[in-house]
Amino acid sequence: MPQRSAVFVSRLVIALAFLPGLVRGTTNLIPNPGFESDLNQWIVPFGLGPSLAWTAVDELGKTSGSARFSPLPASTMVSLDSACFPVVPGSDVVFGAGFWSSAQPGQGGVYQALLRLFDGAGCAGDPQQQALSDLQPYFATSSNWRPLQGHATAGPATQSGSLRLYAVGDGALDEVRFDNAFVYADAACAPTSTVTCLGDRFRVAIEWAIPDGTRGGALLRAFSSDSLRASFFNSANVEVVLKVLDGCSLNDRYWVFAAGLTNVGVVVRVTDTRTGLTWTRLNPQDEPFAPVQDTSAFATCDE
Repeated sequence: MPQRSAVFVSRLVIALAFLPGLVRGTTNLIPNPGFESDLNQWIVPFGLGPSLAWTAVDELGKTSGSARFSPLPASTMVSLDSACFPVVPGSDVVFGAGFWSSAQPGQGGVYQALLRLFDGAGCAGDPQQQALSDLQPYFATSSNWRPLQGHATAGPATQSGSLRLYAVGDGALDEVRFDNAFVYADAACAPTSTVTCLGDRFRVAIEWAIPDGTRGGALLRAFSSDSLRASFFNSANVEVVLKVLDGCSLNDRYWVFAAGLTNVGVVVRVTDTRTGLTWTRLNPQDEPFAPVQDTSAFATCDE
């Protein structure tokens, strides 16, 4: 796929691929997760509160909206907390959101989702347990929508929780947007347009980058329980294929195989949600994506 500075993605395909609130038939625990028409049920705990506003720009291209912070001076943190929601003690919880940022050349920031769990009802006092999204923070001059996602197991005394979305500007940021936040119980991975879950255990996210600094999350489609394909600029154009194989009976490892049809910058991250370990593959700009056959990717067969 040749490099290009203009990126066109079919919003219809994205919307069909990611239906917020539907993960294994469970219910999203967050009120107003997609900022449908306002910022109701969300608060600013600290940071640049006056810079927060609702915007009609939506991650999925729907007639909805998102939360927008703008502008962010250098080394500034902004954050947004969801309303409190009940959590079942001992349950697996997957959480995350989509984010978008824009900055001048040479500027960037770090973006994360933080799950805060409380032993009492109503999220009173300090959280007894916290978990960060396990995808790496992003540094970028500008980007399309990309994913944040993490997983935690609630403690035996947990009763409630809240999701915090935040950004820290390494340099000055023109704006940061968040959309389609989610917290699902009884799941370790949530499939979205830019995250795929393989074997109910391995979370896959792929990021692309082009020379002008633009970055984005690849559109991912699983075509079997252990395999997926990724598209960057056009949903009909396959750029990377990847599979995670159970090789435990052969060498006590899970294997990761991947192949690419691109020469743009690519970062592939595969996370074992049971252990939190992440396997990473980097493809530099202007280099063909070399085949990967890693038969020692995860030594986690006994987990």
